[in-house]
Amino acid sequence: MTRFFFFLLIIFFGCNQKPSLTSKQILEKSIKKHDPYNNLKSLKFKLRIQEPRINNPERLSIVTLNNSTGEFELQRNRDTHISTHKIDKNGDAITFLDDKIEKDSLLIKKYRLQPKRNSNYRRFYQTFSLLPMSLKNEKFDLNDNVVVVDFNSKKAFKLSIELQKPIFSKSLNLFFSKSDYQFLGLEIMYPENSGREGQRVIFDGVFNIVDVNFSRFHHWLNLKNEYLGSDIFVKELK
Repeated sequence: MTRFFFFLLIIFFGCNQKPSLTSKQILEKSIKKHDPYNNLKSLKFKLRIQEPRINNPERLSIVTLNNSTGEFELQRNRDTHISTHKIDKNGDAITFLDDKIEKDSLLIKKYRLQPKRNSNYRRFYQTFSLLPMSLKNEKFDLNDNVVVVDFNSKKAFKLSIELQKPIFSKSLNLFFSKSDYQFLGLEIMYPENSGREGQRVIFDGVFNIVDVNFSRFHHWLNLKNEYLGSDIFVKELK
């Protein structure tokens, strides 16, 4: 009986033992895994990205980014049109529809052609799509509490972070593989707006450019795990 009781205590304390690593250490290990030579700061690419959504299954983007200069270009299909959203090395933004500056206010609103939106497009592809290593360039508060959970059927460290500058929201839950610190995905939360539902994004696969390893697939779900869409990095263009 005594041995049995002792065995139960071992199981209890083993299952409830807190992770030995801090949230900061887990994040640093994951960033090192994804960007071992600190190449993100000079990363340049031109990528073809399929972005099917429930209401827009044919969405396709071609994204050009130069992290050294800040230059950015997004080309995206808009019905029978192509929009082009640019930011030059001086930070000046301009947008075209079918290679022309559109004057029709209805089309500008419909296709989101306002040049002021371009910085948000760049932030999505430069920061969100390149998580977790892009956090090196962000200001944020990282919760000290580390929880081990199941995320997409994998054991994961769950870290909570509050960004100074939001990506959709300031409040994110980040998930890292317990076995090798691979970034598994995140939850976008809206604690300041209880009526707005959060999203869960599963990061999977590997896309490698100059030893920067980011996720090839981003699958968007709501918190009920209902599918919303995907971002699929198809190939690098020259």
